Amino acid sequence: MRPWGLSLFLGALLIGSAPAAAQEEVPDEDAEGNAPPVTYTNLAATGQVEKDFVPKGWKLEVSRKGDLDKDGREDLALVLRMDSDALVLGRTGPDSPGYNANPRILAVALAQPSGGYRTVLQDHALIPRVQEERFDDPFSAEGLSVEQGTLKVKVSLFLSMGGWGASHSTFTFRHQQGCFKLIGFDSSSMQRNTGQTEEASFNYLSGEAWKVRGSIESDTPGKKVRRKLGKKPLRCLQDVGNGWEFSG
Repeated sequence: MRPWGLSLFLGALLIGSAPAAAQEEVPDEDAEGNAPPVTYTNLAATGQVEKDFVPKGWKLEVSRKGDLDKDGREDLALVLRMDSDALVLGRTGPDSPGYNANPRILAVALAQPSGGYRTVLQDHALIPRVQEERFDDPFSAEGLSVEQGTLKVKVSLFLSMGGWGASHSTFTFRHQQGCFKLIGFDSSSMQRNTGQTEEASFNYLSGEAWKVRGSIESDTPGKKVRRKLGKKPLRCLQDVGNGWEFSG
C-alpha cells in the first residue's frame, strides 16, 4: 500500500444528461468470477420529491437534506442503488448470501426558487462498485452527510482475501463555480498483518497536508509530518474517480 493512498483498478465513470433505459437483463459472472458490466440510467432532470429521481430498477438508499449552494433552501443529496437480484453473485446455495454487485449513483439535486429540485450531479465512480467476492461493501448509510454547507462522502476498503490493507476515506466537497469542488480528503488505514497504521489529511483550500504513522501495538502516536501541496485548481467531484483509487 502506498503511503498516501491505495492503488486499485479504476471503476467506470459515466455521467450524462439525456434519459436512458436501464439494462433489464444482466449476464452472469465471467469465467474468473468477476461481476458483469451494467448499463446506467440517467436521472430525471427535475423533480418534486426524492422518489422522482429514482429510476425504474433502482432504489433510494440514502437521502440527506441541507443547503449546499448557500441560497437558503434545503437541497437533496442522494445515494441510489441498482436493485437487481441477478447482481447478487457468488451464491453457493439457497442460504448463501453471496455478494452484492449492484452499483450506486451519488446524486445532488438543488432546490429551485419556483419549487422542486434540479439535478446537478450524478456520479457512479466515487463510491466503488463491488465486483469481486473478496471486497466488502465500501458504503453505508453513515457515509453520506451534509455538514455546514459541504457534501461529505465516506468510502471504506476491506478485503477478506488477497490483501492486508483496510482503510476509511472521507471526501469533502463544496459547491462552487458550477460543480462540487474537492476541498478536503481524510484517510485512515491499517495493515492487518503488521498492525501499522497511517492517518492522513489534505486541505486543498490551504494547500497543506499531514500524515501520522503508528502501530496498534503502541499508545504513542507517531510524528506528524506536514507538507505543502502547492497551489492547484480544485478538482470537481466528477474528476476524482474511484474512491478506492484516490491518493490525495
